[in-house]
Amino acid sequence: RRGQNEGSIYKRADGRWAGAVSLGNGKRKTVYGRTADAARRKIDDIKRQVTDGTFVSSDRLTVDQLSQQYIESLGTTVRRSTYRRYEALLKNHVLPVIGTIQIKQLQPAQLESIYSGVLRKGLSAQSAVHVHRVVHAMLAKATRWQLVGRNVASLVKPPRVEYREMRTLTPQEVKELFSAASGTRYEALWRVAIGTGMRVGEILALKWQFVDLDRRSLRVVATLENDPDLGLINSEPKTKSSRRTIHLTDSVLKALESHRARQNQERMKLGNAWTDNDYVFASAIGTPVIMQNLGRRDFKNLRKSAGITGYLRMHDLRHTAISLALSAGVAPTDVANLAGHSNVAVTLQRYAHALPEAPRRAADAIERLVTGS
Repeated sequence: RRGQNEGSIYKRADGRWAGAVSLGNGKRKTVYGRTADAARRKIDDIKRQVTDGTFVSSDRLTVDQLSQQYIESLGTTVRRSTYRRYEALLKNHVLPVIGTIQIKQLQPAQLESIYSGVLRKGLSAQSAVHVHRVVHAMLAKATRWQLVGRNVASLVKPPRVEYREMRTLTPQEVKELFSAASGTRYEALWRVAIGTGMRVGEILALKWQFVDLDRRSLRVVATLENDPDLGLINSEPKTKSSRRTIHLTDSVLKALESHRARQNQERMKLGNAWTDNDYVFASAIGTPVIMQNLGRRDFKNLRKSAGITGYLRMHDLRHTAISLALSAGVAPTDVANLAGHSNVAVTLQRYAHALPEAPRRAADAIERLVTGS
């Protein structure tokens, strides 16, 4: 405890530390921190602002000031890439429009103008939805902090996103893709993508220490990200369920064995010039592969060589793997485990198009049970 008017620190039932500090005129403000020191630093900061005359009460708090508090509050609760994305969405689309407006004066029409502005920039309705979600989350936290009495974003509907069926390859197109990839540097990468349903970032973060060729399996433990400040880094997988062990089929196993043999030859040839990071899929000198370069150069050339037309992203290889598994009758729970989805509902919601025969199969199964045929 501190002395009178010096603020107090106490631990809440939820594990967070709270600090209450007097603002004068009978008013007090409560701040929160993950530790007692964090809460104490916030109290000291507010006391300095009060002394300097720069403190802004919640009555005058602007959207810009709230956004700073909101981004800071995310801390380690979200992945670094998510933190950066939220920060960019607010900076690029929200603050230029309503940054100077006090949060207690914020109106639904002002949020609608933000979403309209996103569309006028030529961005998609989905982009406007992403902006809406960040604004809604920020104002929801402001409500919990008792800075505002309601979440204005709850009164606004973002633009409607037209459903667009994801692009997947047919079994014949997959064969043509593999044929075109034969003998190329990343042949094994494309086979792993379609043979395991892994995300591209997970594949590029894969290290040999997590591949067991004898037991025909690999473990997904990280994803490769290009951080603006740190460069290429391995970070936590997208969800807890993304940490998983995947079985290697004959063709994927054979491709990885050939890939490792070729990579060992490169390593011996370069000697000390090889950067040994243990990556399964590395550049010609052993450094991590940059996803954007892989897509713009290698995947683009592969699609062209395979004669595959239409819009197709590297990520669509994952969609292809999951869709093919479901259409082949693999149990959705097994497919969800393979894909690393948080639950089977995600799989069924996103890939319902791959189950057009499911109602018929279900009805036929019931018929066989009740008639004995």
